[in-house]
Amino acid sequence: MKEELQTRLLSSLDKVQEYIEATEEFVAEQAPLVAQEIILAGRITHCWFLFLAIIAIGIGIWIARICVKENNKIPEDRHNDGAWIAGSIVSIVAALGVCAVFSATMVPQIVNVWFAPRLYLIQEIGKLL
Repeated sequence: MKEELQTRLLSSLDKVQEYIEATEEFVAEQAPLVAQEIILAGRITHCWFLFLAIIAIGIGIWIARICVKENNKIPEDRHNDGAWIAGSIVSIVAALGVCAVFSATMVPQIVNVWFAPRLYLIQEIGKLL
């Protein structure tokens, strides 16, 4: 009975060892591909966010310009209305807010993903752990 248990245990350990070796080979083969995909996804994602931030800034500047142009069309007795001033201030503050948030969060990530991909990869893997 003891020999039968030892035989089963040895066969189970052999299967576990085979599984570990197969897994090790799989990970060694797939790791470079996964690293490339993480970097590519980061580049695409951060470029998309850069594009959206530029559009948001452009919209803010466009709205501010419209408010200034509309102010020039208002008759002189209504210049003190203040609506165009509020619209301009809100648009400018929104554009500056987008710039601040973007520069504080995305610029370091964009620099890492394009110029230090290994550092970016380490940071992304660290987020998974």
